[in-house]
Amino acid sequence: HGQKIFSQPRELLATIPHLEIKEAREAGVCCGSAGIYNLVNPKEASELGQIKVNDLKETGPELIASANIGCTIQIRRHLNNELLVAHPMEILASSAGLKKFPGI
Repeated sequence: HGQKIFSQPRELLATIPHLEIKEAREAGVCCGSAGIYNLVNPKEASELGQIKVNDLKETGPELIASANIGCTIQIRRHLNNELLVAHPMEILASSAGLKKFPGI
């Protein structure tokens, strides 16, 4: 959000053959882990994290891409290992055979 990067990761992922991108309905809504928000407001941050994960799961994903480490940690926490969450560059590397992830 802070860097105003939105289309570039999506454009990169769209170049990967056989990868279908499904956008969450509320993709721009915070996961509750911005800065130190999750430390100073843990209850509210946890509620936001669960809302984010529910929204993501509604797309029926096999994998979730997240370029923000705070979001990645928050999403993983609320997924309870149900799905893999990977950085777009990890997904790109896997598609090129440079790194292997289960499910990619």
